[in-house]
Amino acid sequence: MKQSEKLDLILKGLYDYKDTGKYHSLIGVCNAINIPLALEEWNRLAHRLKDDGYVRTIFNYDDCMLQLTTYGIDYCEQDSYTYSGNAIITNTYNINVENSSNINIVSQSTDVKITLETKNEADKKIELLLKKLSELTEIDNDLKTDIFDCVKDIQNKLRQNEKVPKYSLKGLIDLTSKVASLSSLGVGIAQLFGA
Repeated sequence: MKQSEKLDLILKGLYDYKDTGKYHSLIGVCNAINIPLALEEWNRLAHRLKDDGYVRTIFNYDDCMLQLTTYGIDYCEQDSYTYSGNAIITNTYNINVENSSNINIVSQSTDVKITLETKNEADKKIELLLKKLSELTEIDNDLKTDIFDCVKDIQNKLRQNEKVPKYSLKGLIDLTSKVASLSSLGVGIAQLFGA
């Protein structure tokens, strides 16, 4: 993921808290919206946002507390690092799935609606994933059990017409990314729910 996208996503995450008057952990914001950070990258990103005048900062040993300035709020509503001239708050960004190439998921999507068609498509993909999983013999039994449990949890939420938690979808992506033949199905299922 490009630095400009990370800066936009951090600002977008902070924008949600613009009226609280509180400082928020940079690493906490990044973890909440699944922004991958390299060691000590948080420091560079925090300094960039501070130097550009978009945030107030309190630096700690291993994190930085951030608060949007009025300039930061204006910037989020009018511009972005990644898409110049387009407001950060209306943009969508892609996050690379860890340990996989050429697979992206949409972060912070507001356009996803779960319809009967989406539910039926998810059911089909889940059944296919479970079938492929049962046919696999070369993977670790613990991993197989973890994937099975995660998929069954998602399937149960669907059957009960409950919202599928984001942590379940992230878990599905993380687990299936370890098995090449299942990774695209895992991401496909998660994408149906806007993960």
